[in-house]
Amino acid sequence: MTEPTLTVPTLNLNAFDGMNIAPQEEAVLLPEGEFRGSTFIGPAFAGPMYMVSTDQNINDLNSMNAPEDQIKADHISLMGAGEWKQLYWKVGRKADADHAAKLLDRWSTFLWVVTMPTAKCLSLTDEQKSKFGPDLTSSARITGLGSKKYRHEFLLISQPATVAAAARFMGLKTAEFNLSELNQIGIELTDEQSQALIGNPDDKDGFTNNRLFTQREALWKLLGEPDGRKFQTIGLSAKHSTTSAALSACMEKLTADWKAPLFCKVAWVPNPSMNAVHTSNSSGKDWRETVPAIVEFYPNEAAAKAAADEELAERGETTTTAPTTSNMPAMPAGWESVDPDVWISSLNDLNAQPPAQAAAALGATVPDVIAWRTHLNG
Repeated sequence: MTEPTLTVPTLNLNAFDGMNIAPQEEAVLLPEGEFRGSTFIGPAFAGPMYMVSTDQNINDLNSMNAPEDQIKADHISLMGAGEWKQLYWKVGRKADADHAAKLLDRWSTFLWVVTMPTAKCLSLTDEQKSKFGPDLTSSARITGLGSKKYRHEFLLISQPATVAAAARFMGLKTAEFNLSELNQIGIELTDEQSQALIGNPDDKDGFTNNRLFTQREALWKLLGEPDGRKFQTIGLSAKHSTTSAALSACMEKLTADWKAPLFCKVAWVPNPSMNAVHTSNSSGKDWRETVPAIVEFYPNEAAAKAAADEELAERGETTTTAPTTSNMPAMPAGWESVDPDVWISSLNDLNAQPPAQAAAALGATVPDVIAWRTHLNG
């Protein structure tokens, strides 16, 4: 497993000084309240990537494949108990993602991905962290306006919410995109409720005829862009690029090539599509997809920790001390560049599995698993 090698986007305070920020011509009534779904505060990576999912053992495949057929992703996220993996490649490696998909008899999907090491999350207790895998990863499909099923994920949730957070951080404190209407979305959702939020996918005006677009359009106008349908930065497209320098600066925070994490608050927003509910093969229970959004940026770890501590206090919880790594065994091959806390979290997530199965899921050896379990548990 490798950390995502996603140039650090620069979030400059007061970046809008001197920019022509358009006053809103008419007030848009925003929903009241705050988003109360799953949120995570800590150091995160984000950006567009290609993803291929598989239940095959990548190490075994690579040991048999020729050099030109080695599968080497930029990031691997384990799903569930580790039987399925999501492999991610940066935008410049589309050919590698497509080649891997062919080798695995799968397909690649273009996504906006937000990932945070579970062990580094500041707003979860150790007990809560143990219920997740080694990382907290969520994604939204990136599409154009013509997509019926998926355009709302990035264009009506991830992009506008993150743009608003970037604008506030850079000095425009009135920028807002409120997600509170999505708080109570569960498994049951009617067509009328879904279409009110994200539009009728079969209607040619569906993208613009819904409540989330109304918020998006108001935010775009605040940032100097009169057309709420614009979704690309300046100069990328004659048809879809904004002409607003302010909006373009905020959009860049979603598309920049991150090589270091930023401290932020990530929300996993329930996907309000009628196609977003699935049935678990293991439990038989239905579950709804989530869509990521960065809803707050912080200037440093101290500010992020203060926000996380406030959330924990509101819930009546506190963080606990993580397992010590003093006198720890050597990191397994392939994990040397990863923070030990990430490895420990990954290993703990598979505590119920025998050493051989845990080793296979983690790409480690059985002696590695036994040595680390002994070190951590005595």
